[in-house]
Amino acid sequence: FKALASALERKPGSLQREPLRYALAMLTLERQLDKRGDMLDLIGQRLDQVEQQVQHFGLVHENVIASFASIYQDTLSTFRQRIQVHGDMRHLQVSSNAARIRALLLAGIRSARLWRQLGGSRWQMVFS
Repeated sequence: FKALASALERKPGSLQREPLRYALAMLTLERQLDKRGDMLDLIGQRLDQVEQQVQHFGLVHENVIASFASIYQDTLSTFRQRIQVHGDMRHLQVSSNAARIRALLLAGIRSARLWRQLGGSRWQMVFS
């Protein structure tokens, strides 16, 4: 109960709250994405292209990460609700770091989709 209360408190700078906030935001974006079949198709096509890059460069090559980031930026970041990442601006403004963050957000949205397909819900996330 104390951990849940701490995560839900509105204290500025509460580090325990950030992971839950990101997870809930990803679940919300995934629900919006689910309603956009055209965007799901576009993401699928772009992921097929990235798969070829992975075969050539490897999974963690900066070109592959940049491609994942580009998919996120061209699709999910166009939604009205966005995920605002908090952190030191010196680090967030480095383009390679920004690409990693966007690639991780794309992976998080995929995880949210799998979570929902397996019966997960927002309330389960909060209370788990």
